[in-house]
Amino acid sequence: MEKHEVLMQKAKMILKEADHMISVTYPLLKDPNLIAVVIDKLNTSLDNAVDAILNYEYIYKRIKDVPDDFKQKLAILKEQVLKTYHLDRSIIVLLNEVKEIVEFRKVSAAEFRRKEQFVVCSSGYSTKTVNIKKIKEYIQDTKKFVAKAEGILNGV
Repeated sequence: MEKHEVLMQKAKMILKEADHMISVTYPLLKDPNLIAVVIDKLNTSLDNAVDAILNYEYIYKRIKDVPDDFKQKLAILKEQVLKTYHLDRSIIVLLNEVKEIVEFRKVSAAEFRRKEQFVVCSSGYSTKTVNIKKIKEYIQDTKKFVAKAEGILNGV
């Protein structure tokens, strides 16, 4: 199995886990801390899907290399892949938003829950809030992107 196929399988599996956590586990436990886990899984799924596309493009010599840096991956995706496959620019927004939340959590001073929301607070007291409704939107958008990525890899 090619590297891009393995990456796509991982992306789909991790997305399925995130979807299960938010649609089955969360309603049972009502624990907003699950939101953080789901965001991490969505980020990993999106990264794997992007890597799968870039590896596919690399195999067919449409790009020179597959960078490790997120910003470089995003630039290649924006400049070459979106145009080639006529993908919606909302994918870039989704990738940025999810990555931003994950990165903000890494440097945050505190995390807590408020009602049905997960709140991340930095040392400068700026906050980011994520709720279930937003997570469900991210999951739906990620499903669409992963499906399109799989279509690209399958030549559809």
